[in-house]
Amino acid sequence: MRKEELLSAVWGEVRDIALFGFGRQGRGYIAELAGLYRVAAIIDNGKAGGEYNGIPVLSWQEFRRRDFAGKIVITASGRAHREITEILMGSGLLALRDFMDVDMFLAFSNWYKDKRLVLGRVAIPVTERCTFRCEKCMVSVPYIKAPVHYSCDSLCADADMLFSRADYVGVVQVFGGEPYLNKDLPRYIAYLEREYKDRIGIIQIISNASVLPSEELLKVFLENGNIDVRFSDYTAHVPYQKRFDEVQALLRARGIACTVERFGWLDMGHPLAEIRMGASPEEIAAHMADCSGRCQTFSGGKYYFCSRAWGAEKAYGVKLAEGGDWLDCAAASKEDLMLFHVGLMRQGFSPFCGCCRGFDCGIPLEPGVQIAASRKAGGGDASGMPAISRPL
Repeated sequence: MRKEELLSAVWGEVRDIALFGFGRQGRGYIAELAGLYRVAAIIDNGKAGGEYNGIPVLSWQEFRRRDFAGKIVITASGRAHREITEILMGSGLLALRDFMDVDMFLAFSNWYKDKRLVLGRVAIPVTERCTFRCEKCMVSVPYIKAPVHYSCDSLCADADMLFSRADYVGVVQVFGGEPYLNKDLPRYIAYLEREYKDRIGIIQIISNASVLPSEELLKVFLENGNIDVRFSDYTAHVPYQKRFDEVQALLRARGIACTVERFGWLDMGHPLAEIRMGASPEEIAAHMADCSGRCQTFSGGKYYFCSRAWGAEKAYGVKLAEGGDWLDCAAASKEDLMLFHVGLMRQGFSPFCGCCRGFDCGIPLEPGVQIAASRKAGGGDASGMPAISRPL
């Protein structure tokens, strides 16, 4: 039995689900999921107690005492996703049989239920320029030779292409580089809100809080209630604490919620390094399945399975495999895109995964370490500290 047939047999008739994870991102999925399934509970060990939209919020221990015959959907990402997976597997549950990542669940179950293409999260780069030059940047931005901002016209054309296929996207994640550097960002966000608000759960902005947002951007944030602003904290290695605090204070003074993320990085390897994560297609496919990163990226009409592959192509000219590492959205059917999004591409894996250690590699890195001043790289001057104060 093919993997998609097996998943259909196990998950195709699911009606009762429980959601594990109650962060800002998880809440963005609740309305969509509650409209399609019976949500028995929201599980979150740190936020248990009470209800959310009539759904009880329980700890894992409280939930386990309940009689539940449905499936568990993980709505967290990154480190929290890995921790939840460990909890579930430690309780004897099996991935794809008893629980599934929300990204895969939304795409797969909705397609087999009523042929709707629902994507959990899609990352959209709006610029290749950044204020910092992080040596181990996951998407290799400091090494892009001639970094550019993407125009509002090109970004909106991409949005139109994406939503000509997708019926709903849980999280549109806007990233760079540093998104605030692109003066077209307010217009682009406003366009997404105006044209596709009912088809997007959350618009998530990933920034390093080194650039003061313009009044125009603040106005867009205030006018739209589904904006999730996230700041990555690199102050341990970049001297910008004053600006970091100033940007947060500015947003909060306007009533705009923002989250500060302090997390470790992982050494997934250089895109050109001699890394081999499997000697056979089956081994690479298994490695890809073990990676907890959900970073499907859409840019320039190309739907990349991973943002690292997008960065490797931009910075180093790495030749990626069409149909495996990326899909031509204009030529792909809705079903093609659904299968690709959940990792069921034609050859069964993304070839780029064979040279990437993945998010589960367990090799820690200090986040934000800058390229030494003596080293030259595209995207910044030799100081390693381009101007960080220019507003939009």
